Amino acid sequence: MGKISAGFRYTNSDWQRIYGHGTLIQPPAPNTIGAAELGTTAYPIPADAIYIATNGSDSSTGSKTAPKATLAAALATVPAGGTIVYRAGSYNEGTDTQGGSLTPGIYLSKQVTIQNYPGEQVWLDGSVPFASNAWTAGTGSDAGRWSAPYTRLFDRSPTFTSGQADGTGASTGAGGWFIDSNYPAAGYPDMILMDGTQLTQVQNKTDLATGKFWVEGATTTGYWFQATKVWIADDPTGHEMRYSNKTRFGQTAADGVVIRGIGIRRYATYTAGFGLLYITNSNTVLENIRFEDTSAYVMQFAGGTTNTVQNCTARRIGFAFCGSNQSDDIRLIKTDLQQCNWNHYNTQGPTAGVIRLAKCQGVTVDSCIVSNNNFRGFWCDQTTNNPHVINTRFENNTQHAIDLEGASYAIVANCVIANNGGWAIWINDSDQTRIWNNTIIDNLKSQTSGAPFQIGQSTRRASLPSYSFMIDNRLTASGYYDDPAHQFRCHRFEFYNNVIVRSGSYGQGMFFCQNQGDTTEPNLTFADFGPNMDSNVYYWASTPQYPFVRANGQSVNVDFSLAAFTAASGQETHGTFVTSNPVNQSQQVSPAFNDKATALPSDIATLIGQTSGTKQAGAFLVGGTS
Repeated sequence: MGKISAGFRYTNSDWQRIYGHGTLIQPPAPNTIGAAELGTTAYPIPADAIYIATNGSDSSTGSKTAPKATLAAALATVPAGGTIVYRAGSYNEGTDTQGGSLTPGIYLSKQVTIQNYPGEQVWLDGSVPFASNAWTAGTGSDAGRWSAPYTRLFDRSPTFTSGQADGTGASTGAGGWFIDSNYPAAGYPDMILMDGTQLTQVQNKTDLATGKFWVEGATTTGYWFQATKVWIADDPTGHEMRYSNKTRFGQTAADGVVIRGIGIRRYATYTAGFGLLYITNSNTVLENIRFEDTSAYVMQFAGGTTNTVQNCTARRIGFAFCGSNQSDDIRLIKTDLQQCNWNHYNTQGPTAGVIRLAKCQGVTVDSCIVSNNNFRGFWCDQTTNNPHVINTRFENNTQHAIDLEGASYAIVANCVIANNGGWAIWINDSDQTRIWNNTIIDNLKSQTSGAPFQIGQSTRRASLPSYSFMIDNRLTASGYYDDPAHQFRCHRFEFYNNVIVRSGSYGQGMFFCQNQGDTTEPNLTFADFGPNMDSNVYYWASTPQYPFVRANGQSVNVDFSLAAFTAASGQETHGTFVTSNPVNQSQQVSPAFNDKATALPSDIATLIGQTSGTKQAGAFLVGGTS
């Protein structure tokens, strides 16, 4: 897809600071990353298109002059391979859960294209307004509070399995908690908005304060909660008050569904329901869509192949943007993902990533922004093969930028990875990882110890029955089964032309390679991980100036300098340890280091849109200042 154009800037003063660690990144102008401004796309309309309008009727023919009113009616009329066109307006599409069960939403049961009318702004909105006279001021002990009738029925299950409690082993087989005890209502789907801004749900009436709401009612069966009233601590007089009445927009039930040129917002998605869009088929294309304000996930890839998210934007997403299970060739291209985990799920939980993919054979994240999220940026796991993360910016995420766990043949190239709260890249029980031409700046910024590049080997092996749940059972006698070097084992990684900057004071080095309790091979050293490294540039502003820290067996750490590493291993013969920052305020690397760079191999060059044989240190991206 080529390299990202110049122009990242932190200049959008209209967007609030989030999580206390950064402001939203504005994509380049012209807007080549993220969704086009709603109402500006102009897709062609075939002669037999079915139309939907706010003044339509489901008994109409669906023509331009006699439009339908709902998507369900339009789907019943449009032929397979046809097009549905929304006229300007807001549409409350999808299904709610008043029946007490998790519902699929609208079945997209035929190949269809859904789009906006050229030049018209369309929102699929999962919320409706409260009646103007709904609110009553409290008296006595409730003075300063207001209540309104509210009869939503939602599943508050905190895990991916409806009715299952949170805790060790919940829904994953690997352990972990979904809910942060500091934010106990994070998994409650309810959404109340004042003048379009989400209020924060609290667990108890006594926790009510400005900007918060509490739902009165009673648990029915399991985690289903039947509301009777909603309480707020802000005077609703003169304000537009809305609540979400839809939980899922829809589910694909056919190949070739295309949705483009619209906005989708304010869906009360469930933790156990995954998202507002459930994709089970192939060749789905989501293009120029703006996703805003969800309670949990935006989407789940649950099967199929070659599904594409291109030029989309996400803001104020309650949990993660997308998850997957056994869905292949997932493509996220030129997509802008910021403000995920808005509801503060556990940032150390079992699926705590903006892009969280499992058991996928082929993944591409290309020319995206994954920044300012209260989560890990990209996390692939459980026999994901060939994940390619290229031409992308990861900045100001609270956790690790890129987590490669139980993966194989990963490529991370031409990325800017800066100012994240966790590691820049974690190779965790993953084989044959290739890291080329990234600019890695001041990660682990909130910590005085730790290394930005982490390699960890655990007890996991594909041959052990206790880890069979991690293996994609579609794999045949290839990959994990017949490659003795790839049994959830850190082995054979490349690290070339990267620039690592540490301008703060840190107590550990550039790398941390550890044996995480592996008793199968208890004395693994850095060399056992199969490094192939050269032409990297290291900058450390303060002592100690050791670029590496390794684990020599369990709980034994050994520091060594770049010179000592080169002398002992023959690696990094062109590597450079410098005493002045090689990266300027625009995050561009000085060209003075290019002469020591390793020539780009043809496959990496093709992936990142560069010329084979080019020699450059760091990313080719040109970014804005922070």
